[in-house]
Amino acid sequence: MDNSQLLIPIIYIQDSNSLLELNSVIFSGIKLSPSTEAKGIIHINYDNSQLIASNCIFSNIQIQSKGGNAIRILNNGPQPIISNIKECQFNNISSIGDSNGRGGSAIYMENKHGSKVIIEESCQFYECIIEKGNGGAIYIEIDFTSQFEFKISDALIQECQTKSDTTKDLPPTGYGGGIFLTGNGEYDPSTKRLDLKGMKIYNNSADKSGQSLYVAMTQLAEWCRIGNAGEYVKGNYSDRFSLFEDIEGISVNLTTFNTLSLESIQQKQSVLQYYWAEISNLTKISATLNKSNTNQPLQINLEDDELALPILIEGDPQIFQSASFGMKDISWIDYDNKLYGILASNDKRIFTGIDGKEDQAYPLEIIIEKDDDGKTTHFPWWIILIIVLSSTILLIILLICCICFCWRKTAEHRHK
Repeated sequence: MDNSQLLIPIIYIQDSNSLLELNSVIFSGIKLSPSTEAKGIIHINYDNSQLIASNCIFSNIQIQSKGGNAIRILNNGPQPIISNIKECQFNNISSIGDSNGRGGSAIYMENKHGSKVIIEESCQFYECIIEKGNGGAIYIEIDFTSQFEFKISDALIQECQTKSDTTKDLPPTGYGGGIFLTGNGEYDPSTKRLDLKGMKIYNNSADKSGQSLYVAMTQLAEWCRIGNAGEYVKGNYSDRFSLFEDIEGISVNLTTFNTLSLESIQQKQSVLQYYWAEISNLTKISATLNKSNTNQPLQINLEDDELALPILIEGDPQIFQSASFGMKDISWIDYDNKLYGILASNDKRIFTGIDGKEDQAYPLEIIIEKDDDGKTTHFPWWIILIIVLSSTILLIILLICCICFCWRKTAEHRHK
């Protein structure tokens, strides 16, 4: 790579009814520095066009000044643009987000009017970086009301990054280390036009959220729940082992997202796994302690709207369930000095309590069973303190009343 810089794209398509087919073409050691607006090494600026890129390599590319992308597709006309990216490599590409925070150092596409982009056959995105933008490798903006299609059939996205713009708060930047996916309009998940099954993500990072994938769309929850356990969303993300922060999103459209503060986004966004996970929603918990039962002195009973524990299940498993289990070791219990709560999980990872919330344990009511007296409820120390104080105050009031009564009788006797 020398010090010379390009000011304009290498390939620029501005007319409709165009077909660009690239086979085994290498774009390497390029510096692009557009002076007026973001540009692409390959720049498609009109509709009713088609791009087919097969076995191409984009490597060691730097895009500065107004920013841009290796492939930039602007759908400015009323007709679709069809893009097929096959067996291509995008390695070591660094760029700057445009004035609206739109990144995607490898691919930027406005997917409107029924446009389609298919990424398949072992594509690779490695060390693709965006400064002051969203979407380290890929930025896709979709008109969800159109007959669009965005599909990743087979692509590796590894060690890509997105970095935020520290000089301003709006539009929000630093989201989606690998991919930033957004748009306007309401998406119908039953169409299955949005499909990331073939996405493989490793070691990506984002300054704000969505280390590998960040999604801003109104039908986010519905999309995550279509199919089996987020299959159209998560790619190789593991419900058991991947970091929650790897794939995140927010249920707002692009227009709204661009107006939100960091605090608002943090309050409204969610880990995508939460949308398809079977969250436990505890409704009642009780515990019975009987020290004379040497086998299982502690019996705990749970009730849940949709509990799926393999222990003494009763009732309709689709609506309401209860479960009971015993514990032999009770050395940890200190019911005189401590209050206890319980969180439950259906997947051994997401533990929730009241109303299915992670940070609200359901209070554990402990009932003490005695051999002689039967059941007696063990009250918490603070209830006992209230009872003692109330009783003391009542006794003092009664004592004062008695003293006043005696004093009055004595006074009446003296007057006689």
